[in-house]
Amino acid sequence: MENKGYNIFDVRLATKHREKNMKLEKISDYVNQYLEKQPFIEEAMRKKIINYANLAQLIKPELEKELAKKAAPAAIVMALRRYAQKTGRATKTFPQVHFEEDTDIRMRSDLLEITLIKSEEMQNEIKKTYKLIDFKKEDFITLVYGLHEISMITNQKYEQRLLKVFADHKIKFILKNLSSLTINIPDDSYESVGLFYLFTRALAWENIQIVEIISTFKEMSFILNTPDIPQAFAAIKKVINEYRK
Repeated sequence: MENKGYNIFDVRLATKHREKNMKLEKISDYVNQYLEKQPFIEEAMRKKIINYANLAQLIKPELEKELAKKAAPAAIVMALRRYAQKTGRATKTFPQVHFEEDTDIRMRSDLLEITLIKSEEMQNEIKKTYKLIDFKKEDFITLVYGLHEISMITNQKYEQRLLKVFADHKIKFILKNLSSLTINIPDDSYESVGLFYLFTRALAWENIQIVEIISTFKEMSFILNTPDIPQAFAAIKKVINEYRK
């Protein structure tokens, strides 16, 4: 029988090498799935502000439970670095999102939000509310009907008149000193995954509280505390510039 140069040691070494590669692939698969469900961690990796060794220790218990075997921290770190290299090469997190060249941001200040307990008797008062608003002057108003509450956001100058209109109804709370940032969005935005997330992520990274998000087919409005507006404007503008056609 011809000896092709193989021996039992070579076979065992090759088998061990294959098993090691298979294990690494499984670790890599788990790490990829984990990070895809953790957008903030993924963003931190893109910004290169995360410690891979610490993240590996965080992932390790669940990963070992999933694989039903021990995993070396070094192997997890390797999978994390590979994922970071892959996402780092991507120019956009959500390539299907886009904005037209003329997309702008419009700001409205001096707004307030009134939230009332919902009741059947409230409809007449709601109709009176619309009569107060001067649409010719582009006054701002939006009403959101929840299961148990109604929230109204409008110009702060109407506060006293609105309180009189709803004097017989229970007002849950009033928020003042609000402003809005409104963005034109493309017609096909409803087909785009990640549109809302891009803006909410940008604001969250700046530690900006979102009071409300209101949208129509062509517009998206963020209701924010007025002191946060300059920082929020810059964050939203950055997203739009990144995703312009």
